[in-house]
Amino acid sequence: MMMCRMLTYSIKNLFNNEIKSIWSQKDTKVHVLVTTRYQNKTGWKYHIPIGLKLFDEANTTAYIKSFFKDDYNPFPKPDSEEIKALNDLLGGLPLAIAQATHYLNNKQDGTRISDYINDYRAHYNQESWLQYSIEDLDDYDKTIWTTWELSRRQITKDSDLLLTMSSLLSNEPISKTLFEPIWGDRVHILAKELLDYSLIQLSDDFKSFNMHVLLRKVLQLKEGENSSAFKKVCGLVEDTIYNFDERKSETYDRVKHWIPHIACLLEHVDNKGLKSRIFYNYGYNAHFFGDYNLAKSYYTQALTLKTKYCSEHYIQLAATLNNLGIVERNLGDYEAAKSYLNQVLALQTDYYSSDYTQLSATLNNLGIVAHELGECDLARSYYRTTLALQIKDYGEYHIQLVNTLVGLGNVESDLGQYRTAKDCYVQALFRAVRHYGKHHIQLAAILINLGNVERDLDKYESAKRYYRKALALKVKHYGVHHIELANTLLGLGDVESNLGQHKLAKVYYREALALQVKHYSCHHIELANTLLGLGDVESNLGQYKSAKVYYREALALKIGYYGKHHIQLVDTLIGLGSVEGALGEYESAKVYYREALALQTEHYGKNHVQLATTLNNLGIVELRLGKYESAKDYYEKVLMLYKDFYGEEHSKTKITRKTFNVINKHLDKQRRNTCSLM
Repeated sequence: MMMCRMLTYSIKNLFNNEIKSIWSQKDTKVHVLVTTRYQNKTGWKYHIPIGLKLFDEANTTAYIKSFFKDDYNPFPKPDSEEIKALNDLLGGLPLAIAQATHYLNNKQDGTRISDYINDYRAHYNQESWLQYSIEDLDDYDKTIWTTWELSRRQITKDSDLLLTMSSLLSNEPISKTLFEPIWGDRVHILAKELLDYSLIQLSDDFKSFNMHVLLRKVLQLKEGENSSAFKKVCGLVEDTIYNFDERKSETYDRVKHWIPHIACLLEHVDNKGLKSRIFYNYGYNAHFFGDYNLAKSYYTQALTLKTKYCSEHYIQLAATLNNLGIVERNLGDYEAAKSYLNQVLALQTDYYSSDYTQLSATLNNLGIVAHELGECDLARSYYRTTLALQIKDYGEYHIQLVNTLVGLGNVESDLGQYRTAKDCYVQALFRAVRHYGKHHIQLAAILINLGNVERDLDKYESAKRYYRKALALKVKHYGVHHIELANTLLGLGDVESNLGQHKLAKVYYREALALQVKHYSCHHIELANTLLGLGDVESNLGQYKSAKVYYREALALKIGYYGKHHIQLVDTLIGLGSVEGALGEYESAKVYYREALALQTEHYGKNHVQLATTLNNLGIVELRLGKYESAKDYYEKVLMLYKDFYGEEHSKTKITRKTFNVINKHLDKQRRNTCSLM
């Protein structure tokens, strides 16, 4: 057996009042109370001193008598000779003396110190530690070990089982709720008994406990994979997973409390199947609780183990690879997510067939990742294939189609195909209402998407109605102070701003910002679009310097999160350009607009309608600078984009053509004047 590294922190298992009592003594001489242990590399020793003096006879006397000061206690009080003998026997070790004192205090049968000394010597002389292959034990270790062993003999069988099961967990606080499936409320009684014998230490809120590091190691050495305690704790771990129900707070909390202990527990497991199953399931639960880094760690360990024993059935790796892909997506590593999901798709296609139902979920996830990577045409292809498979397997009106339709709608919206996007959202809403009813919270996200697309189509009153319906559902479900309200308030702010109601828009934006700052922090990326909206409002109200501050804060957050070359920076750059233009800083405005145009061209291509607003703004700046030829070029491009996208009769096309004609007339007039002068 590998040599065990054990570090005896003798101070750790004393309670606060005991430590204060020890340190209040006049003698300030400090002694080292810890031993040294080897790691599994020969010759490495760790000396870890803890400044705490050994008890002398007076200290031990005061400590023991504090437990026996009750005059109504029918049992004989310890005399000075016994106390001196105990102190000498235990070498003045406070931890060992505390164990002995708690033992005597709880015995309550007239047992004297002399009886304890006899029991101690008998047990000590058995040298039971030799069978556990711990080398180089010194007197400190043997003394502490022996006092613990004597205490364990006195506690009930269930308390000892609780103690042993707990030793298999990590050094993190151990919640008592973990063991309620076995003992129910009686776990508190068992913990109280362990506390009475100084075998554990309770947290300040009495909800969790911990034990001394040496006691933990000793108990671990005595347990093996076939022990009843080990089997019990593994069964408890698996039962907790299988009985998990996020709708029930008690199971939710129990799983959450298990998560920090899983890796430590599985150090004692050799069964690869059991190990991978537990790693996977607790990775899933860490994933559910939003701890994506921990979930990634557990999933990765599960995958490593599964790869070793699933060589002939690689399809069993698919679920783990899939969840790793989703976790990487949540962590923002879309390339890693794409790699995992493509592996899943290859396994499923090879094992099943290209039209198997299981492929639809993977294709849907690949659609989400492709969209995040800006690969909109590829994302559209994934979503359309998914939709075809789902209609074939579930029927045209099944609830399974909703998320795919929403994803497809999001892609179409980003491609500027707002009417197609709206059709996807309407179809999704129809199926969601059919499945959930008209007043379910699941409808809120679809209503917000419909509000967004109506806003993009300049149908602001219609957008407002969708946003208000979504807000009503969220307030009813979450209450008025929940972070889930923020994006709906942002949508309402956008709509009111576009309707010219800038003061009302400002109210919505500020409400959203207050929720976000409370939930996240002042430097979180989620604040960026709210700051952008406030910048727009202040600009529309003529408060250009205030607007500039908001825009710059938003830009700093976006650059910090996305980098300097991401499409998400465009709106903020356009806002800064408009403010600089309003302040008469036209050259500065031109710089911002050109940066925005470069990002849009790279992301959408040079013939996309999304470029029109930026080109229009550049045209305005050139007009202000008196550069009509440059302005004409910009407006000509805008007119072409609007004609292709909206048609000849759209208001945007007509307004742009009118401006373009005015510029042409001005240039013709300039040319005539130049000719007449010649």
